[in-house]
Amino acid sequence: MSTKANIDIIATDPEVRSELYRLISAHYPSKLIHQYAHEREFFSDQERQESLIALVHDLSVLDIEDMKKFVARIDSRQTYIVLVLTKPDYALVAKAVKAGFDDFIYLSENEQLITARLRMLLHGHVVKNRSVDINFSSSLEMVAALISARIPGASEKAETVSHLSSWLLKNSEKPTAKDLADLEIASRLSYIGRMYLNDQDSRSPVTKDGFANGEIMYQVPQAAKQLLEGHPETKEAAKILYHLYENIDGSGFPGGLKSWEIPISSRILRISVDFSEILHDGRAPEIAVSTIKRESNRVYDNRIVSLLPEYINTYLDSLSPEEHAVHLLRLEPGMEIARDIITNQGIKLLPEGKVLDAHTIQLILSHTKIDPVNGHIYIKS
Repeated sequence: MSTKANIDIIATDPEVRSELYRLISAHYPSKLIHQYAHEREFFSDQERQESLIALVHDLSVLDIEDMKKFVARIDSRQTYIVLVLTKPDYALVAKAVKAGFDDFIYLSENEQLITARLRMLLHGHVVKNRSVDINFSSSLEMVAALISARIPGASEKAETVSHLSSWLLKNSEKPTAKDLADLEIASRLSYIGRMYLNDQDSRSPVTKDGFANGEIMYQVPQAAKQLLEGHPETKEAAKILYHLYENIDGSGFPGGLKSWEIPISSRILRISVDFSEILHDGRAPEIAVSTIKRESNRVYDNRIVSLLPEYINTYLDSLSPEEHAVHLLRLEPGMEIARDIITNQGIKLLPEGKVLDAHTIQLILSHTKIDPVNGHIYIKS
């Protein structure tokens, strides 16, 4: 091997080497490509220069310590190490990521997706975040773009998730700037755990009726955690996403946490993700709210769910002409409650349809001094 390389291909299978070479040379003819049949050949090449990307296949025989040694031996701050798989293998990908690999590619994907992934790596000589001065926001954009290339529609759904999650946190808690920033990262990367799944599963909801939508879905929170927990900027987002599919009654996964044991940002994000899925499936916001509301106190935190109607009235222009918002101090006897009144601690203070009298109004005012009402109070017009 002689000249300087931009891309190194290390694959024992000649068909894999040939396919990778074909894809790269067809779409990026200006790139210099070196091919190696084994890592020993790769490391023994005396004329090998620093590569931009190392595409590595067939490491299934290595344990995690050997993988770490492999990564350490490359010892190049500008080499982006990519695991190449002929079919999905969650355990191997998780092991490789933990060992220090930066990304992975499935050759079983269609050519358009593979070249899109390669383009993200090659564009502008992309290098590792740990070795050069790339600001975190640019790195986040790159990861979000990779998710979008892998899962069509993920970007649009994540935008809805991000906006709703931020609003719910601000209106249910007193968050710090860091709380909001961590939830924003988790929202933008809310689909990252599905990247290991095959095409069909990656586009399917992770849960159905509050439970895992197939055995493979139990891997999603673990995958998100594996990918994000090693970076200080995404450590909290990893925790949020790891507990995303816990149910409020303790029947969820992976930890079977319940109620207040589940991080508040995970409870909020669960509602936002499911709301976004329903909305982007073409159903009306009111249908999304009623669907989620049916599972309150089993799957979702009812205290957070109670804020959804206010959100869609504010941002999705769906306030019914038969109801209007009234300030707490303007309640009057004879008014009929249009929506359940939920307090900040999740207590249903009054049900929809209750007609107010002076005594009930006084009880509301007294209770809200110690446990405020969540959102507005809606009265039937």
